Amino acid sequence: IRRENGTDYMRCIRKTVIIFCAEVAFINAAHAQLKINEVYYDVNGSQSANQFVELYNPGPSTVFLDGLILTDEAGSGVEGVFQFPGSGTTYPVLAGEFVVIATDADGTDGTAPDLSTADWECYEGGGDYDNPSVSNLTLVGGSPDLVLSTAGDNVILANGTDTSAPIATNTIIDGMNFENGSGELANLSATASDSDASVYAPTGYSLNRCTDGDDGNVSSTADFTVHPFSPGATNNCGYVIPFVSVTDATHLEGTAGGAWRGWF
Repeated sequence: IRRENGTDYMRCIRKTVIIFCAEVAFINAAHAQLKINEVYYDVNGSQSANQFVELYNPGPSTVFLDGLILTDEAGSGVEGVFQFPGSGTTYPVLAGEFVVIATDADGTDGTAPDLSTADWECYEGGGDYDNPSVSNLTLVGGSPDLVLSTAGDNVILANGTDTSAPIATNTIIDGMNFENGSGELANLSATASDSDASVYAPTGYSLNRCTDGDDGNVSSTADFTVHPFSPGATNNCGYVIPFVSVTDATHLEGTAGGAWRGWF
């Protein structure tokens, strides 16, 4: 009801805003335990056939993928925003379960990993590769496929209440950056920015949380370390290789831009 002095009208607007913010906070809280657990971006072989993002539910309860979005667009550009289908409780992720999302669930290039049995693939329509045996995330914003840049990029998992880049910070469930995000940094969560995004993986290795799901929520470099890829399985945290960072002046032989900074 609008009164002449506008008091009730403004009260109604305030209540609407409060309710909306509470709903967003509730949605985020329900999914907060879902983590971006592994990112394989600097691959051997074809980028589209071998890149993947792995999610992990460290528990203690089941969460649902329905309506969530995945994107590598941390700014206002045109990189793809992909959304999980479902009506709310269609696609559960049990406590302790991994979810592998391939750029393309394609195993035909003969290079590991074989992602033809991934749980999901990103499908942009048109002539994009589509494995009929693997469920699709649908392109809802931007235009290209989910192809992670080897020069630096981001991965954002958000609750889907905003599907237009830049994704609203308060909808972010989990985020990470590598190689300083090529200048665009995603938040690590709805409330945490990234204090160090210099973490880097040499070709053929992935970025992993160790242990699975471990999240300090301070920086990508603190949260992710370099190990052999292991889609859909416990991260291979016992395998020791040098730490690399694009912020160092010197480079490890055989890498594109890292430097020795000790061991994991």
